[in-house]
Amino acid sequence: MLAYGGKFRTRGNQIVIGVDIAWDESWNGTEQVRSYRIEGDRLHIEAAPQRYPAFGGKHMRGILIWKRD
Repeated sequence: MLAYGGKFRTRGNQIVIGVDIAWDESWNGTEQVRSYRIEGDRLHIEAAPQRYPAFGGKHMRGILIWKRD
């Protein structure tokens, strides 16, 4: 599981989230930057590869695709 929330702003093709609350408490108070693009009825959000302490320090990359119904 991976979850976080906070206020966001956009900057070009990036979304910047100011993390207020997170499952991984080390993210609290950080800014998480993701690239995004919209293609038709789909929103693509991609994170750069980064180390996730909650997953044994492995480097991972999150890719989300949201579809509007």
